Amino acid sequence: MVRMALIIALLGGSAGYVPKNDLVLTITIYAIDSRKLWTYVLDTRRISVTRHFTRGEPDRVLLERPLTLQEIKKLDRFLGRYPFDSLEKYYINERIHGSTGTVYHIRINRKGKDSYVFYARPESLLELNRFINRLLPRQFHLWDDVQ
Repeated sequence: MVRMALIIALLGGSAGYVPKNDLVLTITIYAIDSRKLWTYVLDTRRISVTRHFTRGEPDRVLLERPLTLQEIKKLDRFLGRYPFDSLEKYYINERIHGSTGTVYHIRINRKGKDSYVFYARPESLLELNRFINRLLPRQFHLWDDVQ
């Protein structure tokens, strides 16, 4: 298993570094009628941002790039200390009614967790969003403040 991970890492261009943690994070922003608007995907090798169109136009991948070796190492350190287990299933601000919601689908080291966010900006997801934003151009940033 370790040999296979090393071979994959070498082929992936990460100069032999094998992350201690495995991650697949998908953040999907939906319109309230369940239509996808945006999808962000981050794993231990790459990041992508896809814009979904609601009027029959094809989806468009606006950003897709491999992570640098330095970004992979930072991600691995972040994953080792981020409290994924403490995330709640739902974050809802019932005082606000809007038209979008966000689903964080997280799989780390083969354990999965979903968090649904509606009109809230929970502090528990703030650090995660800020980490992801450092990997993205400004026009694709997720929220990164608490309201």
